[in-house]
Amino acid sequence: MLGGRMVRMNPKKILDLLRRTPFQPFRVSLSSGESYVVRHPEQAFVDRFTLYVGLPSPKGLAEPFEDVVTIAMLHVVAAEPVNGRSKARGK
Repeated sequence: MLGGRMVRMNPKKILDLLRRTPFQPFRVSLSSGESYVVRHPEQAFVDRFTLYVGLPSPKGLAEPFEDVVTIAMLHVVAAEPVNGRSKARGK
């Protein structure tokens, strides 16, 4: 938030995080307070208006995604690198 108002996250910033070499896991925070951790560049896809985040199966990223969350980019308020384990959904 800037000056008490929500700032829309730019899809290009998400793409930059997904294409970073070497890849570094990152957390996406939403206006609802929810957050999702992207631990692999193939775990997320972004277009102009939507971010798709695959939720890993309980067996980890080696298995197909258990589900996919569809998020309007309008609700993405932050994306920041993370280290180690996270309690966010999609860990």
